[in-house]
Amino acid sequence: MRKYLINIIILLLVVFIATSCNGSKAIKKGDQLAAICEYFEAAKQYKRAYSKIPAKEKKKRGIVAWKMAECYRKIHNSQRAAGAYQNALRYKYPDSLAYRYLADAQLKNGEYKAAIKNYTTYLELAPNDRMAHIGLQTAKQSQEWN
Repeated sequence: MRKYLINIIILLLVVFIATSCNGSKAIKKGDQLAAICEYFEAAKQYKRAYSKIPAKEKKKRGIVAWKMAECYRKIHNSQRAAGAYQNALRYKYPDSLAYRYLADAQLKNGEYKAAIKNYTTYLELAPNDRMAHIGLQTAKQSQEWN
């Protein structure tokens, strides 16, 4: 009976340690998959890691959200990409390109007002980005047509 109880305690400790690693293993696996252009599988790993990172670790959450968003963007899943870019920006991801990619995804999703807002924000930071100017113009015209 005592040996049985010790085995259960050891098993619980192993499970606790395995689940409390803040998703580092999933991030590494996602990085490996993204490096070989397996973006769909990489996004799954980043999503798993993101869910394990505590909300107070803002910087780490922002980085993982950015990586997840990039995977979704590359597989043309604009709905999930938009959500992940919003999370990256919410957690203060430092690359301003997140605003443009978020606006691109919103434009594809038909969210013209939000796309205009994010293109405008991005163009304040990078006024010479030709693609952002084209995206802004497209969003404005699409909004008029709908």
